[in-house]
Amino acid sequence: FDGIEILLTRRTLATTARLVAHAQKLGMDLTFHRWWHGPELSSNVLKRIGVFPWEGTRLRDVLPGDFPWPVVVSSFNWEERHDLLCIMIQPACTSWSHTAMPLVELLGKVKAEGTRLVFDVMHWLEYRFGITTMPADPRVLLTTATDDFAALQHQVDEIHIYDFVRHQVPGVVVGLNLFPGDGMFPVGEFLQAVRAMGWHGRIVWEINPLMVASRPWLIRRLRQLPEFVRGVGL
Repeated sequence: FDGIEILLTRRTLATTARLVAHAQKLGMDLTFHRWWHGPELSSNVLKRIGVFPWEGTRLRDVLPGDFPWPVVVSSFNWEERHDLLCIMIQPACTSWSHTAMPLVELLGKVKAEGTRLVFDVMHWLEYRFGITTMPADPRVLLTTATDDFAALQHQVDEIHIYDFVRHQVPGVVVGLNLFPGDGMFPVGEFLQAVRAMGWHGRIVWEINPLMVASRPWLIRRLRQLPEFVRGVGL
């Protein structure tokens, strides 16, 4: 655990220089994540209360073109891949899938341009199968994620990993960004498979603190993550 990925909000955009200086002082690796996109209700609410920039705001509108730190950008915002020096595209889709290009088309463009990728396991599986038709069998999800990552690994710079839970209604994810073991995805087996491939890149734990019972419990679980990582051989 030697770095941090920061969600780009109005607040963090206003304090980017200070955040970078603090990370450098601590010797930490640093990446940023652009998250405002699309007509989703949650994103619109966060824009209205001043958390996110307004719709139509591009990275080049809020960060200098020579910004040297890697920035994760959803495939919804493919047109921004050249806005900054270090852009990594995260394939993702949502219930309004008409806003995202078909996966085959995206992968064709990624291969042709040599685009660097972020492999967010759950978002990838949603894109791969479709949100409402995503299998509920953990073994199918593990095999698919492992095989697909193996095919893409040479263009993947970063993995976003977490556990998740599905509702009885097929395709509905009711718990995201969970600690390993709190959901249905075999996180440890996936990471062991990645390690066996010889892949060396950045692994980001996307844990949602709102999904835990209390702050002491959150701190306790965070302290258990290094043990989990050692257990899978990373």
